[in-house]
Amino acid sequence: MASQSETAYQRLRELILSAGMMPGDHLAEVEWSTRLELGRFAIREGLKRLHGEGLVTRNRGKYRVTKMTPEEVREISHLRAVLEIGALRFMRKDIPRKALHAIKTAAADYASLVKKGYYDGAREADLRFHRAIVAVSQNSRLIRLYESSNLPLLHVTVGRNAMPLDDFDLAAKEHNAISAALGKGDIDLAARLLEDHLKRGESEVIGGEAPVTRRSSSRNEKI
Repeated sequence: MASQSETAYQRLRELILSAGMMPGDHLAEVEWSTRLELGRFAIREGLKRLHGEGLVTRNRGKYRVTKMTPEEVREISHLRAVLEIGALRFMRKDIPRKALHAIKTAAADYASLVKKGYYDGAREADLRFHRAIVAVSQNSRLIRLYESSNLPLLHVTVGRNAMPLDDFDLAAKEHNAISAALGKGDIDLAARLLEDHLKRGESEVIGGEAPVTRRSSSRNEKI
């Protein structure tokens, strides 16, 4: 059973990587201790680990979600492309049925949650979708590298007036197209669609060209 500190670290990490928090958001120990129903010491230890990994910054004792520059967004997008597209390109054999099911399930969950307006849940499914893409490689070293790279989803524009992208419906269509190509065994098409998906996200986050709206989570959702 995971310790409270490990649980705090994992829960906060998932929220940051899934863009469930805005860059610059303050992570107050008391607030997150209450929200996650964990002790303040556990939250503090989790925040220290996240700080060491660069996912949060610390100034005068206050922790905030790390903000990204356009160049950092490009680096994250390019590394994600290398790892995810590489996972598809260098598969040693056909996609295992279980791995394909995980991709299809994540894509379907994402689309369903978006349709219902449960955006925090959709972000979690989005993260699950991209992890499932890497898992098809059946390469344990690649999977560990991907996880340790701490690649956040690119759903927030950069700059002083950072705002979440309102691209949920488009992303759902792209996920489904990638999933469908993999289901047909067309790895080349899936890789091209994935590359287009990642490039679009990078472009919109840096250029801020997509319409942006602060879509709040459903009140029925729990952290």
